[in-house]
Amino acid sequence: MTWLLVIVLVIGGLALSAFFSGAETGLYCVNRLRLHLGAQLQDPRAVRLAGTLDDEHGALSVTLVGTNMANYVLTSAAAYLLAETMERKSWCQAPAVSVNGESPSVVMMLPTTTMVWSAAAGAIRQP
Repeated sequence: MTWLLVIVLVIGGLALSAFFSGAETGLYCVNRLRLHLGAQLQDPRAVRLAGTLDDEHGALSVTLVGTNMANYVLTSAAAYLLAETMERKSWCQAPAVSVNGESPSVVMMLPTTTMVWSAAAGAIRQP
């Protein structure tokens, strides 16, 4: 059950991250002239988008916060999966990740991974 929930969180976090990142890019790239003309012609999509862009800073803040939250859920769930996988290995007594030569996503995930490993190590050591 836990594995299923964590895998759903990884997939959901990835999907939400893609959605909010795409929405942020769309807010920057929208053609304001076409949007204004569409709103004048009462195109429902243009009217809805123009209403959203009336508070451009608010819409941008929502997309940025949404992206950050989705990325946090994604990296936390992935770190949990990594810690659980490494805990099951008999050769892994104290897991460590080398930062040298790793991709930026691994380096960004390191603090969350360290917290999960510390929590798992504390739970293992208790009688």
